[in-house]
Amino acid sequence: AWPGRGLLKVPLADSLHASDHPRWATKRHLEDEGEGQGVIREKSVMPGGSFLRKASLVVNGGEPGWKRDRKQIEKVKDKAARRAACIGLAGTVCAIVGGELLWKGALPAGAALTALKAASSACTAALLSELWRIHFCDVLLSRLQEHTRGAKFHSAGVWKSILKRRAFWQEVIVCALHCPPGVTFEISSWQLGNYVMYRGETMFCVLNTLRLYLCARVWKQRMLADLPRKHTVGEFLGVHIGYSFAVKRAFNSLGAVLHIGSAWLILVFVLAYWYRAAEFSACSLPSTVDSNCQLREATEWYVFGEVATTQHILYYQNAAWIVWVTATTVGYGDMFPITHCGRAVASIAAVAGLLMAALTTASMWSALNRTQEEESALNMLKRFQAKQKTLEKAV
Repeated sequence: AWPGRGLLKVPLADSLHASDHPRWATKRHLEDEGEGQGVIREKSVMPGGSFLRKASLVVNGGEPGWKRDRKQIEKVKDKAARRAACIGLAGTVCAIVGGELLWKGALPAGAALTALKAASSACTAALLSELWRIHFCDVLLSRLQEHTRGAKFHSAGVWKSILKRRAFWQEVIVCALHCPPGVTFEISSWQLGNYVMYRGETMFCVLNTLRLYLCARVWKQRMLADLPRKHTVGEFLGVHIGYSFAVKRAFNSLGAVLHIGSAWLILVFVLAYWYRAAEFSACSLPSTVDSNCQLREATEWYVFGEVATTQHILYYQNAAWIVWVTATTVGYGDMFPITHCGRAVASIAAVAGLLMAALTTASMWSALNRTQEEESALNMLKRFQAKQKTLEKAV
C-alpha cells in the first residue's frame, strides 16, 4: 500500500522502484534502517525511479547497488553464462583436437598434446570461475524473490548458500572433468570374447562434450529476454519460467522448425562422436604398450562367429550415418556396433530419435497451423467473399 502522507517504508528491491508507481516518489532524504529498508521522510512527484535506485547504493555500508537490482543481476548473469559457454566450448575443442592427434599417431607426452591439455586445464579453471558467478547471481535473485514476499533482503553469506546448492556441485563435476597435462592411462576389458582398450584422453574427450549444456543456458536466456517482468508474473501465477517454459515457447513459435533442425544436428554430432570413440580400440595406436594388444582377439573381432572390422569407424561421416539411421528408426544394417559402449550409444540414439521425431511432428503442425490473427483475417475475407457473391446473385 502507498499512503497519501506520513512515513513510508520502502523495501529497496527492483520490483518496488518508483518507476512502478509513477504517482509516488521522494526527493529529500532516506534514513537507513538496515537489512535493505529505509524510511522516506518527504513525499513529492518525480518521474522515473532514480532516487530509489540511488538509495540502494547508500544502505548497508556502501554495498554495490547491482546486488539489489534484479535487472543488473540478470545482466551480470547473462554475461557470465555467455562467457562460460564460450570458455567451455574452447576447452572441448582443445580436448577433441588432442584426441584426433592421438588417433593419428601422436604421442601422449608430445609437445602438441601437452600444450592442448594445458589449454584445456586453463579453460576449465576459467569455466569454474564463471559458474561461481552464475550461481552467485542465482542466489541473489532467489533472495530478491523472497524479499518481495516480505522477507528481509541481505547479501551476506552468499558463498555459503552456493556451497549448499546441489545444482552447483553437479555443474562442477561435469565441467571439471578433463585430462590435465602429464596424465595418460589405458582401460581395457573383454567384451563378447574380444579385447577392447580405451585411452584416457579419448574418454575425457567424450566427457568434455557434455559441456554443450552450457549453450542451453544461453539459449534459454535468449528465449526469455523479451518478456518483461517475467519473475513477477511467474510468482503471481505460480508458474516457473525456466527451461520448460522456454522449450514450450520455442516449439510453439514460427521458428519451431529451425529449433528442431538445430536439435537434430546437435544430436547427430554429439552421438556420432561418442559412437566413434566407443567403437575405436586403442590397440591400433602406436603408443599403446599393452601386451594383450598382440592377441588375435584384439586385432580381429568376432561377432557371432564372423569377423567384424572397425576400420570404417575411423571416418566420422560413417559414425554420423549409423547414428542418423538409428535415430530415424531406419536401420539398414550395413554397419552395426560391436562393443558394449557402442551398443549403449546406439540405444541412446534410438530413444532420442523417437523423442525428436515426436517433437518434429508437433513443430510441423504448429508451423502449419494458422495463428489467431490469420484465422481472423480468413474469417473476414470469407465474409467479404460471401457478401460479393450475394451482390452478384442480386444483380
